Amino acid sequence: MKKQDYLLGTAVLALASFAQSASAATVTYYANGSDTDTSSYVTGSGYGYYPVSQTGYYPVTQTYSYWVSTGFGGGYYETGTYTYYQSYTYTYNQYYSWDAINKEVSIDYTLGSDWTINSAKFWVKAADDSSSDASETAQITKIENNSGIFGETVISGDGWYFGLDIMDYLLSPYTNPFTATISALPFSDFIYKNAKIEIDYTVNPPSQVPVPAAVWLFGSGLVGLLGFNRKRAQSAA
Repeated sequence: MKKQDYLLGTAVLALASFAQSASAATVTYYANGSDTDTSSYVTGSGYGYYPVSQTGYYPVTQTYSYWVSTGFGGGYYETGTYTYYQSYTYTYNQYYSWDAINKEVSIDYTLGSDWTINSAKFWVKAADDSSSDASETAQITKIENNSGIFGETVISGDGWYFGLDIMDYLLSPYTNPFTATISALPFSDFIYKNAKIEIDYTVNPPSQVPVPAAVWLFGSGLVGLLGFNRKRAQSAA
């Protein structure tokens, strides 16, 4: 009798597992391969002026004239010229400019064939390089082969920024690795440290075939038979 109960119980468990539900999970892929920081300088283009002082010399020519006495009230004027060098110092503002320095990011990732992607976010870890700067604005200016302004945020401290929705770029079409360009507004600069993709997904069950109503009736019969066997065994005892 115990053997029959065991077989019936196994059948009920198999029926329950037949209607397996999907499970949700999250996976993270990093540009650095792990959650380990690096340090790259990102700056926008700009220009400015700085004071320059210069010293030098220039020639000065002067003429002279003096009386030369010859005695007995006579004489003449001696004239001539001479040259000397005069020193000088002057200051002016020198113009200068600099080019933008961007950060190209590449992240390897994989998608399971049995996944349903619920969301995919792109994050950038960055830090303000100086508290005295007036502006620290970061932009995402390229995703895959698409150029534009996909995100903009102010870097105010050490942390993760953007959280940009990139699900469409991961799925249509699927390309690996994911690439992006991180830039700074003109006169802005900051320190890039890392980047990551966070993918929230659901693992689909192996079979999506709906459970027929007859199977549920069969399962109810098994449960009833299991209870009947237990009751009969108690009566016989």
